[in-house]
Amino acid sequence: VSTNVMIADNARNIIYMNKSVMQMFSNAEADVRKVLPNFSASKLLGSNIDQFHKNPSHQQNVLATFNATHNARIKV
Repeated sequence: VSTNVMIADNARNIIYMNKSVMQMFSNAEADVRKVLPNFSASKLLGSNIDQFHKNPSHQQNVLATFNATHNARIKV
């Protein structure tokens, strides 16, 4: 697919990224680093999605009690 796809396991570790999302993060790396100074597009696969959240425990709770569609918009 041409849409960005990233999949994380139950421990919130990124286990799959398609070419589209890899390219998007590579292109946006400098901008993302303005908010997340340690961000590295090349090190995303295998890393934890908690790095994207100011309050990881909130995301952990949302995912632990996930039983329906959840939509969120994150601005970086």
